[in-house]
Amino acid sequence: MVDVSFMPENPLTLNEDAVKADVTIIPDCGEALRLSNILIGRAVSKLDQVESVHMMDCGLPEKPLPPLGYVITWSVEDLIEEYTRKARIVKDGKVIDVEVLSGLEEVGIPSIGRLEAFYADGLRTLLYTIRGVKSMWVKVFRYLGYVEKIKLLRTLGLFDEEPVKIENVYVPPRALTVKLLEKRLRRPEIRDIVVMRLEVCGTKEGLRTRYSYFPVNQRGL
Repeated sequence: MVDVSFMPENPLTLNEDAVKADVTIIPDCGEALRLSNILIGRAVSKLDQVESVHMMDCGLPEKPLPPLGYVITWSVEDLIEEYTRKARIVKDGKVIDVEVLSGLEEVGIPSIGRLEAFYADGLRTLLYTIRGVKSMWVKVFRYLGYVEKIKLLRTLGLFDEEPVKIENVYVPPRALTVKLLEKRLRRPEIRDIVVMRLEVCGTKEGLRTRYSYFPVNQRGL
């Protein structure tokens, strides 16, 4: 098994090279999306026809800590990238682009409370491995008020890559934001919780069938 540090948009394109090199590539390993994809795959395998696949998931601090109600546990660069590119979803059987942070809704989670969920570009390989589905999307959970704060940072240009001149030095705003978030939000002493809400609907032997999974880990990662 090898670790691939750079992964193309569609990791499945690496299959031929992997076979030739006699190696196994496991893309995007982690709580999400891989754990969620395993559960989704199990549900899909039980259905004769899949109609919809809806996923909500997150890793959150046990409590909504200021200023964002969030702590950094992974790459800050990748986190910001998620907030600046379009999210791909399947609607009416077609893959379309929607604005990330859109599709906002509140969801109640037992023992945790109210969270907000928004579209994220997290379908990845599912776009190519689940065919004929009418509706499919990924939404990310955050504590209430998070989306409004991130939109403010984005609107102010703090995620922009075009350098700005500061005292004869050109600085990309995104690079500065990465450093500041890393400094302020990296809190290894804070425990994480993991919340998922997965739902797959379709037909089995002529009957409408739904599989739902609600894994919650409150002990911390």
